[in-house]
Amino acid sequence: MNILLTVDLQHPASPERNSIELLLRSLWDQLQVLSFPTLDLLAQPPREMSISEWAQLLSLDNRTEHYSPLARIPLQDYDLVIGCSLRPEVEDFFTSLGVRCLTVRTVPCSAFQQFLLVRANFNIPTEYSIELPSVTHLYQQNIPFVDIPSEERGWWLANRFLINQKSCYKKTLFIGTTIFQPERIVGHQVTNLITYSDEIKKILLASPAPFYIAGQPSDCEEMRFMRAIGVTFPCLPLPLLLARKEFDQIVSIDSGLVPVAKAFQKKIRILGESRSWSVIQSRQFRNRDFFEKIFQEPTPSS
Repeated sequence: MNILLTVDLQHPASPERNSIELLLRSLWDQLQVLSFPTLDLLAQPPREMSISEWAQLLSLDNRTEHYSPLARIPLQDYDLVIGCSLRPEVEDFFTSLGVRCLTVRTVPCSAFQQFLLVRANFNIPTEYSIELPSVTHLYQQNIPFVDIPSEERGWWLANRFLINQKSCYKKTLFIGTTIFQPERIVGHQVTNLITYSDEIKKILLASPAPFYIAGQPSDCEEMRFMRAIGVTFPCLPLPLLLARKEFDQIVSIDSGLVPVAKAFQKKIRILGESRSWSVIQSRQFRNRDFFEKIFQEPTPSS
C-alpha cells in the first residue's frame, strides 16, 4: 500500500494555510499508527502572494510540474493520495493518473472538531459515512433584557436583534469568506459573496433584515459590500448564531456548511458551484479497517 499525503502546493502562505498544515500533521501522526509500507509526505513552504497574484498563478498552473518532481516515486504508483483541502482541479489531476484521491478538510464550525469532511473519486465506505450530530440544544442561550453597562454597549448594539425576542420574522444569515479560503477558488477565479450580488439582492427582497458573519482574517471587500446593503454584523460565535430560532436560512459559497446546517436544522443555499461532502469521524484515520475498505474500491480509469 503506497500512500501519499499532500496539500495544494499553490496555496499561499496565510493563516488558512497554517490551519491546513495543522490538519496535514494531524493526519500524518494518526497514519503512523497503522505502519503502512509506504507513507510519503509531499509539501513545500508556501509562497507569500496577494489574492490577485494567487489567481494569476492558478491560471498558469501545471500540476505535473509541481507534484511530480517532489514525489519519491512516480505519482501513478501510489494506491491512495490523501489531500488536505485540494482544489477540484488538483483532484482531477490525480484522477487522470488513475490514482484514488481522498480530499479531507475540517468542518467549518467549531462545534464539530472531532469530525472531518471528505470527498473522493471512489465510493467512501458507507459504514463510515455519518451525519453530524444535532447540537442545537447545547448552544441555545437566553439573553434577557437588562440595563446594559456602557462597557458592553458595543456588544449589545451588534446583537440587539437577537436579544430574547418573543416574536419576529425569520432572518437570513450570510456566512462569508476568509481571504485565502480554498473554497473561494472556482476554476481560476477568486470569488466571494460579491460575485453573486444579483442573487443576494433577490434574497434580500424576501429577507430584509439579514446578518453576516465570517471567519478571520475576513475579506474586507466582502465586508464593505455587506455593510453597504445594510447587513447587521453580530459578534456571537457561529454555533450560537446557528442555534438561534430567528434564523431560518443560511447563505454561503462554501458547500462544506451543508452538513453543518443540517445538524442545526437550518435551510441552506449555496451560491455558485456546490461540492458534495461526506462526514467521517477523525479517528478513522487510525482505523486499518477503514483503509482496507478503501483499497477494495476500484481505481478510477485514467
